[in-house]
Amino acid sequence: MSDPNLREDVYTLFEDIRISFTDSGAPPNANKYTTLIVVHGTGFLGAGFAAMQALAPANNLRVVAMDRRGYRGSTPFTEPEMEDFRNGKRDSVDRLMRVFVAFLVSFIEKEKIPKLQEGGGVGVMGWSSGVITALSIFSDPDTMGPETYSMLEEYLKDVILYDPPYLALGYPLHPDFQSPAAYVPWNDPKATPPEEKYGRFAYWVSCYYEHDHTIISTQGLDGYDLRSRTNRCLAETWSEEQAKMFIDANAIPVEFDVRSHPSMQLHIRRNTERALFDKKLFPRVKLTYLYAPESPWTTVWAYLETKRLYMERNADDVRSLEFVEMKGANHFIHQISPEDFMAYVVKPLSSA
Repeated sequence: MSDPNLREDVYTLFEDIRISFTDSGAPPNANKYTTLIVVHGTGFLGAGFAAMQALAPANNLRVVAMDRRGYRGSTPFTEPEMEDFRNGKRDSVDRLMRVFVAFLVSFIEKEKIPKLQEGGGVGVMGWSSGVITALSIFSDPDTMGPETYSMLEEYLKDVILYDPPYLALGYPLHPDFQSPAAYVPWNDPKATPPEEKYGRFAYWVSCYYEHDHTIISTQGLDGYDLRSRTNRCLAETWSEEQAKMFIDANAIPVEFDVRSHPSMQLHIRRNTERALFDKKLFPRVKLTYLYAPESPWTTVWAYLETKRLYMERNADDVRSLEFVEMKGANHFIHQISPEDFMAYVVKPLSSA
């Protein structure tokens, strides 16, 4: 059941592409507030952020949770577009950016939200694989166009990377992690037909894991909790109605096609490097990395690798990036402890 306090809407963009979203609305009696656009992860819809949206007015935020293309309520990808993803065409990543930017521009224009200099501004938060879309704004600026770029410069303030896995950043794994011991549900030989893999994914991704943070590294399996499931799993607590509201299992195979092809991974990696190391594009925008240390190994490894790369390149020309560890959190802290999660989100947005 949808939240009656949230506005549900659909924007029709170029080429009749539809993007559905929910909006917490402007905080009551507030002329100055920050708008946060939330981009969901693989298999899960924006509806999973409703508890966070309910807290938005009290924190002087307007939280908009969009549903990406290929997900319920938004336009599916065409077969030619899917073929382009499978072939790793550069235009596929640029197209993700164009759709996302068109949504941002439409929301800014229709809702007349306050600019940065007016005490407002826009933050973008990508959760999990949603980071691919969030970082797409750092694609080739020529594709975006100078007028759009200039407009967004007046609004964008922070991009939050909320617990992304390595595939969302385009990082090649250390060979040790190609071992069957490093469990991921899409490679589970016991899960047949494919639909069973998608069911196992919801449990695997929502469990708490007990990694040994004193010894884990990007260079080997030692210290990682590589189980397929643990005895603390959020998915076990969802009712059938909640699972239907949060999950779009039909989108999961599309996601794997979109992001996993080696050529696509190279394009995604280039965007990650632009975001981290090239502040010529949107120089005032800073990054915040929200890390959940009890998430699956794929996100824990990605955090360690990002931190390693950033520290190696720490120089005057890199973008400001704050690493924030959310103590005791797993990949779904936004649902499990929305008040705690909101506090982590508000801090970078209020200081930008």
